Order: sequence, then structure tokens, then C-alpha cells
Amino acid sequence: MMAFTYSIQQDRSGASYCEITGYDGASADPVIPETIEGLPVRSIASHAFAGKTSIRSLQLPANLQTIRSFAFYGCLSLRKISLHNQTQDLYDGVIRGCSALELVEVFCDIPDNYVTIRELLRDEDVGLRFRLHTDQGELR
Repeated sequence: MMAFTYSIQQDRSGASYCEITGYDGASADPVIPETIEGLPVRSIASHAFAGKTSIRSLQLPANLQTIRSFAFYGCLSLRKISLHNQTQDLYDGVIRGCSALELVEVFCDIPDNYVTIRELLRDEDVGLRFRLHTDQGELR
């Protein structure tokens, strides 16, 4: 059984993709897949994970482009999130209310692109640690 709920969307060019709309799984460490039904997972809907207090860590796929408003709002146990710097469209409040969040792991697929980091820092007013994985090695 698929732990993620989703909808099929179309971009401006007419290409179809999946948007994650929720999570009803039991794992405290979910990994969002790269594809669902053969379509790339490119977006997470507003409030998709909001209030999921059992989630400790979350791994997002490399092809994810957009995380909508308050996607992880109030995930009180979320301590670590892993994503790629290709995810550049982060709406307001993505990690707001994630009081236990202490580590953001960013896989830098696009050299010298720090939009993802800037957007997450702008969204949170507590201290965060970042671990960057680049072709030059790991930065903290």
C-alpha cells in the first residue's frame, strides 16, 4: 500500500507529474519516491505533512521542484530533512513550527546554487545546521 497520497498535475508545457498531497504511513522516516505511476514527483502540496508529529526525518527526491506553503508545518518531531538544491520553489512556512528540526542535509546537484538554503533560513527563526554534499566533498 502506498503511504503517500498524491494527485496528478500538468505543468505549463502539458507534461504530467505527481504532487504529494499527504502521508498516512507508519514510518517515522519516510522517503518520498522519485516517481509514482511512472511520473516524476515534482511537488509537495500545501499542508501535505502538517501536524504529522510522528515523523523524525524526511528524505525528498532529487527531481522535486516545489514545496508549497506550510507543507511540514507543526511536524514537532521532525529532526532532519534531506533535499536537493534543485528544489528552488519553496513557499512561505514550509518548515514553520518544526521545533525539533536541527539538521538540513542538502545535496548540491547544481554548483553554486544556494536558493534552497536561503529560502529555508528565511522561513525559520531558530538555529539550523546545514550539511552540504558537493562534488568537492561535505561542508557543514
